[in-house]
This record gives sequence, structure tokens and C-alpha cells, in this order.
Amino acid sequence: MSQQATIPQVFEEPEFWYKIDVDYEEARELVQTEEDEEASTSQDGSQSDTEGQDEDSKGPESFEGALLEVFIRRKKRVIEDKHDSVSEFKQRVLTADDDDARRLLNEVYVEYIWIQNQEGEVFESDAENPTELDLVDDEENLVQETINDEFELLWPGQPTIGKEVDDGEIVARRYLQTKPVVVRKYEESFEVRGRQSDRKKVVTRFRSDDSVQERQPEPAEEPIVGKVENLLVEDNEEFRVVGVDFAESELPESSRLRVKNERSIYRDIHSLRNENLVSFDGISEVNKLYLKDIRYGGKFRVELTHGVDGVEFELKTNHKLDEQRSRFKQGFTAVTGIEFEKIYEYGSQDEEYLFNRILAERGTAYENYYEELSDEVQNVLEGNVDATGNALVSTEVEEFKTCSHCSEENPDSEPECVECGAEDFSESVEETVVEVNDTSVATYIQNRLDDLSPAHPKRDFSGWEVGDREMANRKIVETSFSLTDSEGRRTTSSYQEIDVVPHGNHPRPGTVNDYLLQCVYVTYGQSASADDEGYGRLPLYDIITANDLDALVGNALHNAIVGVKDRLISKASEGHEEASEYYGLVDELGPMHENKDELEEIYDPSNDSYFEKHLFYLLKRLYSQTERWGRIGEREADGVLIVPEEDPSDYYVATYDAKLSHREDGYDLGSEEEDQATRYILTEDEREAIENKTGDNGLSAHLLISQNFDEGDFSRIAGHVQENILAYTDGDAPDQKLVFMEFRAVVELYELLNEYWWALRDARIRGKFDSYVIDELNDERTEDGESFVHFDTDSVANVRENLIGRLDRYDRDQLEYYPE
Repeated sequence: MSQQATIPQVFEEPEFWYKIDVDYEEARELVQTEEDEEASTSQDGSQSDTEGQDEDSKGPESFEGALLEVFIRRKKRVIEDKHDSVSEFKQRVLTADDDDARRLLNEVYVEYIWIQNQEGEVFESDAENPTELDLVDDEENLVQETINDEFELLWPGQPTIGKEVDDGEIVARRYLQTKPVVVRKYEESFEVRGRQSDRKKVVTRFRSDDSVQERQPEPAEEPIVGKVENLLVEDNEEFRVVGVDFAESELPESSRLRVKNERSIYRDIHSLRNENLVSFDGISEVNKLYLKDIRYGGKFRVELTHGVDGVEFELKTNHKLDEQRSRFKQGFTAVTGIEFEKIYEYGSQDEEYLFNRILAERGTAYENYYEELSDEVQNVLEGNVDATGNALVSTEVEEFKTCSHCSEENPDSEPECVECGAEDFSESVEETVVEVNDTSVATYIQNRLDDLSPAHPKRDFSGWEVGDREMANRKIVETSFSLTDSEGRRTTSSYQEIDVVPHGNHPRPGTVNDYLLQCVYVTYGQSASADDEGYGRLPLYDIITANDLDALVGNALHNAIVGVKDRLISKASEGHEEASEYYGLVDELGPMHENKDELEEIYDPSNDSYFEKHLFYLLKRLYSQTERWGRIGEREADGVLIVPEEDPSDYYVATYDAKLSHREDGYDLGSEEEDQATRYILTEDEREAIENKTGDNGLSAHLLISQNFDEGDFSRIAGHVQENILAYTDGDAPDQKLVFMEFRAVVELYELLNEYWWALRDARIRGKFDSYVIDELNDERTEDGESFVHFDTDSVANVRENLIGRLDRYDRDQLEYYPE
């Protein structure tokens, strides 16, 4: 009997093949093309081109083979899972009877459709044998096709073959315009998979059937915020995170953000977190996870679905066998502790996370989380406690509509898009708008701090005072106190002022860093995960709920004091680097006035704040109590230099002004500068602040600091300043000096500090070093009958000589380290 006589009848039914997504005409064309090529080769008399070709590279030898070739495309994994090989599967189909051939083809097709789709709805049945359950009603336009005891296909609508007709003749056939929904039956349940649009009618039918119940995720009362964070920052042996979608970021417009990298994203995530662009304090930011299975291969996507009651982790992946999906789920749970088919309730998440999502002014967070907050927290937010005054948050419901052209969200009352001017919008929707009253937050913080006494194991706080002022157009809290440090054999006392700044949803005010202020940031909302290196940090949530707020505040103040030193070291190093480059150019190029174009690329007199900042950083690194003043619109010195004397109760205190110029005859110290110097010597504006810091309201001097003095002008300026002082004081001039300090001398003094840091840690050596500096600042000279001090590189050389002479009295191992 010929092979053709044994071919199953199914190969002669185009409708069957179209139904399982095989283009019958394409298969016929494959055979025709192969026959044409063979005929052409035969006519040419050439066989060399075909000799030695692999069998797999040849086209199908028959129409039946062509149909199978088209069918097995992209189905190799399913076929090999059910049969030993593709060739064996082909042979079994070709040699089977018609019913078995149809069954073999349908089983591969239905399992291929099954793995093509994401996991779907699962229903449980009261029937003793769900495999015999009627899946459709007679009146419904659904066609049920049983494949085997495990799978059913449900076709929405009657399956028909699309045809293209030209002049009354069929010229082509098309695939079915609907895709089947697959139902897989288990012992006590069944699962529905398919395209959402196709399975909607099927799922609706099951949901209306009292004999079946849709399986719902199991509620889980456990926090997962930390688990998500660990997943994104720690590598593991099961899989690698190669991508993450953030539903929102900390960018100005809270834009969505996707990070993807096939090698892994851990370092990128670390950088984004350090830049405060993404947050891990909550789960609402993370939307999707992209993972690569390290052990077995394959890529998977996990989506976080935020519902009314909580968040659910769902595996959203196609083209995976059930065994692969199950294996991945087990590995994911083993690594993270997070389970699929569970809904992690919002109320079970860390309350601080819920609190900060609300104070980040997220309306959906307020709707989902607010009722989960404790009464204690709600009372503070609503202003129902004495310390608040007014409510910390307010809400209102507003209507918004989305522009159809640019997707910008607009108030419902706007006739045109505020972004692009278009007039086409989506339907209006209601949204809860949350607004944080930062002034009320500051008032609450102030009242809470006013009622406590900071505590720290190594520091004693006394004279605790709390007030408020304005910074960057918003209210902040200021604190002042006397601090006694006891560590080792040394006890020191100092006066401290530390700003407590509500951070919230705003950028940090530049004033804090520009002036190197000691600062504690109160974090909440978008700043809840902000990096606190170099500052103290107090979460607003802790201020509300902590049992021992005294200790928390004491620790935050300690971190602010230590942190400013860390910031100062970095800033001073930055200033020294720029100043060294500047003086390198000066030494290389020659006279300043002839090379000012090159020099002003570093320090430009038209924008002298850069120079002023670097001068301040260097001075403060030398003497930590130094302050930068010079506020815009205020008639005050650029800063105050405070140098401790050997007597712990005495200080050398001098106001200073920075003068930057590249003129040929030096900085123009004209009448305005003379009058300015007089005012600073006589002013009372800053005396109270100086007295608080030093116990002495008197000034030792006023410093004019420049990189370009005309030394021949010193006596004239000093004389005019003295005349002004005598005029203002009716001849009773205070004992205060005028000091001309070279900027290069400041740079060299900083370098001397860095060179002998190991010795200056000893309080005895440091005390002598400071006294040598004060001696040079008091080394007054008289020219033309006028007295002044010129602190230059020779002055630094004298300090160096005296310091080295002092060190000669000690062996290095005799020096003792006392913390600052």
C-alpha cells in the first residue's frame, strides 16, 4: 500500500488547519516552491549544489510534511515535552489513524496556546468531578471543543474561516478572527487562559454560576516593604533582577521610571537611591520586576497589582511551561519570602510607610491607607492634639480630565489644555488631593522639642532653647544649647546652634550647605528615604510615636555636629583644590592684571560668591566655630573667625570680608571699604551671637582678606578707618585691630594643618598652634604713624617654625589623641 493511502483524512481538511493557526495555502506554496526548484536544478543538469546538504535543510517532500512544518513552528518546546523529538511526533501523526492524528495535533496546539498566555482566573467547583462540568449554556454564543480529559477549548462565536474574494472567486483564506479560550481542568478546580478580550465572556459566565467559585488571593498580614527593598539591592543564587519599573519617582514631576540592564541593575539602583531619585520606603513605587532565572534560564516578569485591600504579586509571563512557572515561583518565594496568590493587606504594612505615602501628597495613598493609621497618628495629622495647632494635612476631592493630545492632567474647569492648548479631553474623574501644611508641621516640631531635654550617652546638654525663624521662605526650628563632651580624659564645653529643618516634599535649602550650618532634617513624605550623611535626621513619624524622644533628639543633634565636620572636610578639600589651581596659574603666568581672563575662569570678581565660599570652607576647617554671614540684603560682614586661646574661656574673634580683584594696583580699598570696616568694628548686630558662642561680646579685629593687595595702601586705609572710629566714638576708640590677610596665607595655613594633622590631634599641640596663629594676627606694625596687621605667607612660616620647635620636645608616641 502506498504512503498516500495511509495519510489521515485530516490533511485534506483546510478548516481544521486554519483552526489550529496553520495557513493551508502557505503550506501548498512551500511544496510548489520546492518542486519548482528541483525542476530548475534538473534542467540545469547540476547536482553539485544539493550534494552534501543536511536533511533538515531540505524543504518538505510532501504537502502533508509542509503542513506539519508550518504547524510545529514555535511549538518545539511543547512537542519535546510531550514526545521524544519533533521527528517522532511527525512520524506518529503521519502514521496514526484520523482520530489519533487530530488528537495529537490538538493536544500540542492547546498546550501551546496554554503557555502562550499568562496565568488566568481559577475557579473551584462543588461538582464531584469538575472534568465533567458543562462550561457553556446552550443559548450562549460559545462553542465548546473537548481536546482530552484535561483541556477544553471555548471559541467565542462560531468558528469560521475568513476568505478574500476577488471577482467572485476565493483568492486567499485568512486565520480565524477569534482566538480560543483554554480551560484546564484539575481535580477540584479549573483555570481559564486566553486573551483578555476573548476570555471575558467565558469568565463572566463562570462568575454568574452558583456552582463555581472564583479562587481569591489569600489575605496576608505581614509587611513586605523590606522584602521588596532587599530584592532590589541584594544579589541571590536563584535569579538576577535585570529590570524594574517605578510607577513614580522622586523627579520633579514624579515621572515613571524604568531601569533595565541584562547584566543586572543593582549598581544603577544604588546610584538612583543615593541621588534620591527612587524610594524603597514603600511598595507603591515599584510596579514591575524583570528577572532572569540563573539556574535554569528564562526571563520572567512579576507585576505588583495595587488593589483596594492590598498589593498582590502576579507572575506575568508568556511562552513558559507550567513546570517552569512553578519552579520560578518556588525560587522567588524562597529568596524573598513573598508568595504568589496572596494579597498583602495595606494595614499589615509598616505604619511608617503608610504615613509617609500620605504625607507625600498621594491621593490614592490617602484613600487606601488613612484608616489604617493609629488614632495617635491620625489625631496629630488632624490637629487634634495641643502641640499641633492646625492640621498637618488637608484633603479635598477635585475633578480632573486628561488631555487627549499631550496626556497632561487638567482641572475640570479648564476649557483648554494648560500644556498644549488642545480642547479634547477624556471624561473627568474625581481625585483626592492631599496638601501638607509645612508651617503646621514646623509648629508641631517646635512644640514637641520645647517640651523635652535631649540626652546622649557621651554628651550633656544644658541651657536648651527652642525658637523659630525663616529659611528659604519657610518656617524652620532653631535650637541652641551648651554642650559638654566627656570622652577619655578630656572634657570640653561649647555653645551650639543647630537648625531643625522640616524636609518634607521640598528640596533641601541651599543655605544649609553653603553656610555649613549644623542641621537636623525632619523627614516625611518624599524625603522619608533621603540620605542623611552629614546631617542629623529625625523622622516625623518618630517624633509623633517615639517613647523616648529625648534620646532620639540627642542622637540627631550629635549626628548634626559630627556630620558638619564630615561635610566640612569635603568642602575644604574642594576649596583647596581650586585655590591651588588658581595660584598655580598665578605663579606660571605672572602679573594678575595681564592674565585675568585665564584667572577669572576660576575666580571671577563679577561672581565673587564662589571665592567667598572657598575662603569660608578653608577658615572653618582651620577653626570650626567660624561662621559665614554676608546674607543678601543685610549690612553685615562676610563672616566671623573664632580662634580659641590657651585660656579655654577666651577667644580671638574677628569679623572678616573677602575681597577679590585682578586690578594692577590691587583691590580698590576706597572710602566705601573704609566705612564698611568701621561699621563692622563698631556694629552691635552680631555681638549677641558672638557672646553666646564665646562668652565675650568684644571683637579682636576686622580682617580684610584678598588675593590681590597693594601693600603700599595699608597705612592709608588704616589711618582713615581709625579716623572714622574716633569720629563715631568721640575719641574713645575700642582696642580692635585692622588685619590685611593674604588669601595665599589662608591656603598655606590649611596645608600646614593637613601636614601636621597627626600632631594637632593632641590638645597640647593644638593649643600652642592656635596661640602661634593668634600671635601673628596680633603682630601689629606701624607705618606713617598708622597701625595695622599684615598676615601673609611669612606669618604662616613663623607659625610653622614655632610648631616644629614645639614638636621637637615630644617623641611621636608621647602625643595623645583627643577627639574634637
